[in-house]
Amino acid sequence: MTTPRRKPPGTAAVSLCRERATWLVDGPDGPLHGQADVRGEGVDALVAAIEAAREAAGAPLDPIVLALGRGLVAHELLRVPPLPKRELGEVFSRRTAKTLGAARDEVAFTAFCSGEDDSPRREKEQCWTVAAVRRAELTALCLQLRDRGISVRRVVSARLASLAAARRALADTERPAVLVAIEPTAITLSLCRGEAVLNQDAIDGDFLNNPAIASSLIHQIKSVIGFWKKESRGEQVKQLALFGLHPERAAVLKHAIEDALGGVTVVFAPAEAEHAMDGAFAHLRAAQVADSFNPDLSVPLPPRRTTVAAAVAVAVLAIAGGGLTAAERVGAEVRALNSEAGRLAESSRALPGLSAANARAESTLASLAVQTERLRAIRARGIPAEDLFTTALAALHGRAELGDFDVRSDRRGVATAVISGSVGADPSVALASLSEVLRALERSGRLADLRLELPDQLPDDRPGERMAFQIRGSVRTQRGSG
Repeated sequence: MTTPRRKPPGTAAVSLCRERATWLVDGPDGPLHGQADVRGEGVDALVAAIEAAREAAGAPLDPIVLALGRGLVAHELLRVPPLPKRELGEVFSRRTAKTLGAARDEVAFTAFCSGEDDSPRREKEQCWTVAAVRRAELTALCLQLRDRGISVRRVVSARLASLAAARRALADTERPAVLVAIEPTAITLSLCRGEAVLNQDAIDGDFLNNPAIASSLIHQIKSVIGFWKKESRGEQVKQLALFGLHPERAAVLKHAIEDALGGVTVVFAPAEAEHAMDGAFAHLRAAQVADSFNPDLSVPLPPRRTTVAAAVAVAVLAIAGGGLTAAERVGAEVRALNSEAGRLAESSRALPGLSAANARAESTLASLAVQTERLRAIRARGIPAEDLFTTALAALHGRAELGDFDVRSDRRGVATAVISGSVGADPSVALASLSEVLRALERSGRLADLRLELPDQLPDDRPGERMAFQIRGSVRTQRGSG
């Protein structure tokens, strides 16, 4: 197992599930903590909740570690015989896609081998712990956060982070143990032996506000211990770790468990607390510690472009998200870029290469002005242009290049998004990529009745050749989309 690495200084921990976002960062005068409910559906509602949680905490725009909870990440504990890496990947993607109810190419997962299950009742198998997310959803979420100045350094599973923290509290990690992580909405029980996670179960409910859950918890712990005694033909579980309670409450539960399960030693973390909320904070702080039980779920994001040719995409997000102030700022940038393009053109008339580059820059600037006015008009009609554009970027990422984005309305006021771009000229590869784009857009829930339009004549399959395409879809009105 790798040595845990502490969080980088100034990194906030943010937990996120379908219902709530929580922000925590340690300030010079103590922890800054805030939470907000998710109001609505879709990525825009999740981002709004994160921003509201930061504002409630009064915290600065620190980089964050994002811990995903219920509804946003799926888990699988798999026992499989030793297989080649490619076959393992197929097993993991198939199982996680089924759990998430998604197509296999729409799932991103991370998996780590947590040892071998060599109990007498089984043939030797490898134990794998797998966490998976919906790729397009996580990409869109991280892109929107980045555009709002919130840098996501790592993405982790909140459950696995708590599991890792509970395991670190054990005196002997090689012997079998039950790990109990108590979260605000559920309790997770895991059976571990060495680095193998052998079994995992959950009890829904708020332990802090419903002490009666304690009896259900003790009953479930007995079941887990009995399961292992039978599975291992007599091996006893002698240790249990409690994680996520304030030390005073953990001590009471510790005595109750030890009285009910004679011979089991209970430890708990955090063992000390300076703040009344330190039990709840423990889950957030656990996400900030990287080790082999807490892997990174981050998906690749398109790089920030600094060339003039990227100004159109920057303007789309700026106008849609920032209103008049952003429009004025972008307008100033346009004027500055125009001035610089003119200066370069004047000084480089004898240099054909630079002149051609300047001409392309001027063309891009003209396109920027058109896009600025277009997006201003879209926003004025109450259409969530920013979320639509981010959804398009996430769907195209790694599959095709964006050329243009527009939202048009007919006489009845029905809005249609038009996405134009290009892909490689190889027909089979192009069609496969565009099929993935269409599936990603369909799963986003933002667009309906998608139609793909291709040129009548396909380009030659030569290096550097591209095939243009256009995708149209009606804009769905969603709760919380403004």
